[in-house]
Formats: sequence, C-alpha cells, structure tokens
Amino acid sequence: MFKLWYHVSNNGDGSVSVYFHKTEDEARAADAALDEGWGEPCYGNIDIQIDKDGKLKFLKETEFHMET
Repeated sequence: MFKLWYHVSNNGDGSVSVYFHKTEDEARAADAALDEGWGEPCYGNIDIQIDKDGKLKFLKETEFHMET
C-alpha cells in the first residue's frame, strides 16, 4: 500500500485539474504556488493498494487539507 499525494487546481473556466505528487511536501508546495484568488488551497492523499492481479484498489481518503 502507498499514499498518493495530490493537489487540486481551479482552471478558471469552471473546471478543475488534479495533480499527483510523490510526497506531501511536493503537494503542499505545488498548492502554495497557485495564484491567489482562484479558490481555496487544497491538497491531500489517498491510500492505494495493488492487488495480486495488478489492479489498483483505492482505499479511503486518509487526509485532506483545505484552507478557507
């Protein structure tokens, strides 16, 4: 099992993009680098497990940070 870190970016046209990172520090830094005024900063992680058949199993979201 491993943690997949991400941050979410508002694209300004009603859509969002999710960017994936190897570490919490990378996700936090990428989130902090976003232009202010485009929504709330948010990053987090989910636990992922790879089963014996090579399929990904997404477990519950374990951590999510959102500043308002």
